[in-house]
Amino acid sequence: QSRIGQDLLEAIAAGDAERLRQLAGQAAAAGVAGPEVSKAWERLRELEAESWLRKQLQEAAARGDSVRLRAAIRQAEAGGLQGPDLEAARTQLANLSARLEAIQELQLARSSGNYYTLQAAICNCERIGLSREEIDAAMRGD
Repeated sequence: QSRIGQDLLEAIAAGDAERLRQLAGQAAAAGVAGPEVSKAWERLRELEAESWLRKQLQEAAARGDSVRLRAAIRQAEAGGLQGPDLEAARTQLANLSARLEAIQELQLARSSGNYYTLQAAICNCERIGLSREEIDAAMRGD
């Protein structure tokens, strides 16, 4: 029993979800109870929640959907997730927002008929990395 407790504490410290699941299952099957087992199950739930939140961020980022990405970021923040996945999602959301804003600016400039405003909007689109095809599509109103 003390060996299982020690192994559980090591798995908790390492944040090893698979090992925690295995050891907590073994402890339950052996009828072992105690604070280490409770901590192991609690930590396992935390690790699984973090994993789910990361997956939501990654899926939203892969789709390039700013609404879904914003929602996933809010979920991750509410769940206490931190780290490079969250920062990457925030950066991608900022980039998606900048692209959308540039396209909207371009469409407004096109409809205004002002040559200089249009040229400035085109330069802004190029500056943030829109391709010529994307700029042409925005100009057509696609």
